[in-house]
Amino acid sequence: MRSISKSEAVRNLIIEDIHAGWYASGDALPSIETLAKRFEVSKNTVSLALSGLREAGIVRLEHGKATRVTGQLFKRHVEVIVYGQYPALHDPFWGEFTRGIEDELREHADVTFRQTSLVESFLWTGEEIPEHIRRGGLLLLGTASEEFVRRIRQSRIPFALVFDANPAGKYPFFSVDLEPAIDEIVARFARAGCSRVAYIGTEGDHNMGRENINRRKHRLFNAALERHGLPVLPELHSDCLHFMRCGYRAIRELLEKHRAPDAVFFASDVLAPGGYKALHEAGLHVPEDVVAAGCDNLEIGDYVVPPLTTIEFDRYGIGRAAASGLVARLQGRESIPSRFFPAAIVNRESFPIQHS
Repeated sequence: MRSISKSEAVRNLIIEDIHAGWYASGDALPSIETLAKRFEVSKNTVSLALSGLREAGIVRLEHGKATRVTGQLFKRHVEVIVYGQYPALHDPFWGEFTRGIEDELREHADVTFRQTSLVESFLWTGEEIPEHIRRGGLLLLGTASEEFVRRIRQSRIPFALVFDANPAGKYPFFSVDLEPAIDEIVARFARAGCSRVAYIGTEGDHNMGRENINRRKHRLFNAALERHGLPVLPELHSDCLHFMRCGYRAIRELLEKHRAPDAVFFASDVLAPGGYKALHEAGLHVPEDVVAAGCDNLEIGDYVVPPLTTIEFDRYGIGRAAASGLVARLQGRESIPSRFFPAAIVNRESFPIQHS
């Protein structure tokens, strides 16, 4: 077995002191002189030990000041379970959520992103959940079933819903309040004299045991139509997945079977390029013949012609707030507070602003 140097021995002793609770995250270590006397070694040996701790991220040196303990040794493990249609964690939509989660957890926890989660199989089969997960927490990004969430609660692992929501207050969540923005979009349709409004986008899985974000978006849209005196026309509502090709097929099939709408709401901006193409092939132009609006403020909406008016919300901020809330819970500081983030309308040429 390799013998360790004096500096390695000092480094290990300092780590033991941190684990024993002598120093918390943010605390200053004693001076080099004090440590040298305590461990009965030279100041150079202590300096080498501190250099090793800095390289490992366990301490940080404040120039001209103290050497302070970081949170590296206090990190927990956070498993992020990703639900939804998209296979890529860093695609234009989910990527902002995951970037916010990663940025917040970098100093506090090790994080693993999964779409087919080991945790899920443990909960369903009754197998023992690994200790590193049991001591950590879960963030559910997207929509998990009510039954799965119930099993997580039974496991007593701290968790929060990200982007999905639970307004009844049973579970902690971080999501977006779309109602005011959707209501304003529909109000503009009404002020523009529209009477045949199409809704293009998935209504979500009806077997989840509770209302998910897509079903809520569709419900809010229908309620806004009724509130502003516009008819809800089921034949103009297409339940399709959020891909460009699906937007194309949805609009093309709608136009083949029914009279053209005078307004279209794309439940996700990614549907708009395909929808625009189908409208163009039918000799219809945006916004002259059909006004259009979308949701999510994805980059692609700024590059279709004409650029798409859309609803935006802070996906990065939602991810970061959820991670921060979970870290606070893991550190025993407080329970996780649920939070709705506001949404706003980004005005572009697909839907000229109507002044009331």
